[in-house]
Amino acid sequence: MDNQKDRSNFKVTDKRLFDEEGEIREHRMKKNNSANRQEEEPNTVPDGDGESHQNHQTKQVEFSSFVLSLATTALVQMGEGPQESNAGTENLDAARQMIDILAMLKEKTTGNLNADESKLITDILYELRMKFVSKNKAIQL
Repeated sequence: MDNQKDRSNFKVTDKRLFDEEGEIREHRMKKNNSANRQEEEPNTVPDGDGESHQNHQTKQVEFSSFVLSLATTALVQMGEGPQESNAGTENLDAARQMIDILAMLKEKTTGNLNADESKLITDILYELRMKFVSKNKAIQL
């Protein structure tokens, strides 16, 4: 078997920032600078060397969507998820932990939320606690 044929499909690229003496490599410095410029200018397309040419506009995580994702996780842990997601299994300890996390988040963000965000987290906590109590009582009976 020909070793040259195997080697032609294999490429090694050294992506380390520092060389053997501990100095910053020139080509890495240039790439880091171009990456920093791309972060500052998200609408520009990177030049050349095969990097992604797509403009990825990352959506900021909003407080309300974060709270809703935690609440959804708590509901799934209580067995309240969609039918097709195998959500029938309950894990009330995990649900209690998610409710406690939401309560901690509410406490730590007091005074920093706008009226809508404050109402959202208060209402969600109330609903989750009521559902948890009803689930917990059903198990104890």
